[in-house]
Amino acid sequence: MKAYRLLEWGRPPELTEVPSPRPGPGEVLVKVAAAGLCHTDLHFGAAPPGAFPYPTPFTLGHEVAGWVSDIGPGAEAIELGLPVVALAHSWCGSCRNCVSGNENYCPHHDSGLGFGEDGGLAECVVVPRHSLVPLNDLDPRAAGQLACAGITAYHAVKRLVGKLVPGSTCVVIGPGGIGAMAVQCLKAMTTARIVVVDVSPARLAYAVELGADLALLADDSLDGELAAATSGLGAEAVLDFVGTQSTVDTALRAAAALGSVAIVGGGGGVAKVSWGTVPRECEIYIPQNGTLTDLREVVALAESGRIRLDSELFSFDQLETAYDALRSGALRGRAMVVMP
Repeated sequence: MKAYRLLEWGRPPELTEVPSPRPGPGEVLVKVAAAGLCHTDLHFGAAPPGAFPYPTPFTLGHEVAGWVSDIGPGAEAIELGLPVVALAHSWCGSCRNCVSGNENYCPHHDSGLGFGEDGGLAECVVVPRHSLVPLNDLDPRAAGQLACAGITAYHAVKRLVGKLVPGSTCVVIGPGGIGAMAVQCLKAMTTARIVVVDVSPARLAYAVELGADLALLADDSLDGELAAATSGLGAEAVLDFVGTQSTVDTALRAAAALGSVAIVGGGGGVAKVSWGTVPRECEIYIPQNGTLTDLREVVALAESGRIRLDSELFSFDQLETAYDALRSGALRGRAMVVMP
């Protein structure tokens, strides 16, 4: 079958032919409907040897949805042809974090579909049975984005629900692929006023279409506009989906005392925590992906129509075109590569 693989670090990924996989004990073979593209793929393609801990080769693609096409021994409690979306990261199921429902922080696995293990930019992929969430009315060609953009945004917002009460404000910095999904999660799950910040007028307009209440261009007047938007008190929550030094600094300045700052984007910025740099009793956290429960819940939100799965569909032969569109920031919605 065709697969888009990172053959070695320091070398661009390539479209190759590989043997079709078979599911082992406790595993399921998924015929991929479509796989979503993420900036992480671009980071992998440009990374030098030693930058990431994953052995090569492996197939890229960690936003995967499709249909069950074969079932391994011990995974029989699932139907052939069932539409599913796959939790990307691997987990042991028995450590302290896994048994407490925090399997996204399993210390025994730092790999998963598309990062260290074969992912979904292929015609088929093998997935552990326990990592699959059934889909009902959702189109699998669009639902794969819930496995990264959806679950990451949902997990970050879910932690803040008790804080984002009526009259509160949440600032979303960088309403791109994941940030735009966070705007929708905030609208569906809270009553907070949603303020979005970006350098792109087009992304700001899209975020307003999705439910943001106020859009601010990231320019020299931003700090003053954020202060005015919160009556000088700061925002109860700030979600930074960029993570550069500039955006992290903005996030800390925009937060209120007793507020929360989530640094979701891995842009290399550093949060300087000391007296005078962080509002009093303001928490700073770095969420990563989400749990199986989070995936089930964000799928339910999408199935209820409270989250839109805007997608731009590309064929497998258009893969490089799709990555170019992702790289340029020209996408409206998630780039989904449809498998033959």
